[in-house]
Amino acid sequence: MNANIRRANIRDLNGAIECEVSILKSLYGILPQIYVDESISYLKSLAAKRDFESKILDSSYVFLVAEKAGEIVGIARGFLEKGGVGWLSFIGVKPSHRKKGIGTALLRRFIDELSSLGAHKISLYTSPVLIDAVKLYARLGFIPEGFLRKHFYGIDLIHYSLFLYSQ
Repeated sequence: MNANIRRANIRDLNGAIECEVSILKSLYGILPQIYVDESISYLKSLAAKRDFESKILDSSYVFLVAEKAGEIVGIARGFLEKGGVGWLSFIGVKPSHRKKGIGTALLRRFIDELSSLGAHKISLYTSPVLIDAVKLYARLGFIPEGFLRKHFYGIDLIHYSLFLYSQ
């Protein structure tokens, strides 16, 4: 793997946004174009920069980067809700760095971080067309809890959860 997985800091802001844009561009032809276009447009806005900055500075928000040779090549970010349920908001690796274990390392570290914040469960939504993501979640113990048909942008979504311990 040879990537350093760590919490993002303010110096990572532009690189994290650029990384997420690169990941989203790789989803053209897989997810609806309008979703990808709107997501990229938002990421290029001042509002996104401010949002990412506040999340990086918020110790209760988990914002991880995978860094390789000074370049941010992957991101995992999410948060813990009241009641102990964590949410994975986004995870991805730049196309040129995929299939090298970086996504697995990011997700494992994300799970550890949320667990240390007190999560007993981590949930996420993903599209079944994102086959590599679905395989990653299953490999690390996430189980499907529900299916949302024709949800945001008409995309089918699967609700996956990982139970960390029982209360």
